[in-house]
Amino acid sequence: MKTLTLLVAALMSFGALSNEASEIIDYELVKQLAPYEELKGSLDVGGGVSLPYKFSITARGDGGINIGGIYIHTYDSHNDGTIFQDHLLKHQFVDVNRDGYLDLVISGVGLFKGVTEWDAIRKRTLVSIFIYDIVGNKYINTVPDEAIWAIEPEDKLF
Repeated sequence: MKTLTLLVAALMSFGALSNEASEIIDYELVKQLAPYEELKGSLDVGGGVSLPYKFSITARGDGGINIGGIYIHTYDSHNDGTIFQDHLLKHQFVDVNRDGYLDLVISGVGLFKGVTEWDAIRKRTLVSIFIYDIVGNKYINTVPDEAIWAIEPEDKLF
């Protein structure tokens, strides 16, 4: 799994995925969002399947995307030990496994503070891959990253 994560990270850094990838979350729009305001839309993932999505940020400074049966933490400006550089992680929809459906690659840089206020901040590249499961009509986290947590929301509409 670590090899796949490194491969995807390398491909993204060289721009190999960016030509095919689709991004639905615009950083400029996110900067203008008020707490609990939502960006909503629909994404054609392939094979005639369209998934609704919504992106929102809490008043506390956490947020994420709700799509394909899963909520993914992709926005963090609340310094509780970890924040994301520029607060928002990249959301790239690309057919990672070449099955004809768009998968979701979340990537960016995590900033981790130490135990005390004098500890240096560590930086780490974050990558998590969610493969679209046509049978379950949902995304499955196949390459998890502990800083990019995901849950199945109670709101089953998204």
